[in-house]
Amino acid sequence: PAHYELFNVGSGTGCSINALIAQVEATTGRTIATRQLDARGIDVKHVVLNTDRVSRTFQWQPQVGLGQGLALTWQWFGLQATRDKS
Repeated sequence: PAHYELFNVGSGTGCSINALIAQVEATTGRTIATRQLDARGIDVKHVVLNTDRVSRTFQWQPQVGLGQGLALTWQWFGLQATRDKS
């Protein structure tokens, strides 16, 4: 059987869903339709990815924060869309 390893890629810093939505909206200039519901007992309150394995395996460290990463990703997708039209 094939052997696979999973790696978390992130900054090691948490971000709430609301903060993420706000950053995506600020980056894209678009509004995201949301609906807030009461928390359920099974909902996780905080999640921060542990990036130790990817750091050890590839000597990798994040170079940009979430805001800059979103902006670079949005820019990249915009360039792809422009390239595909020509």
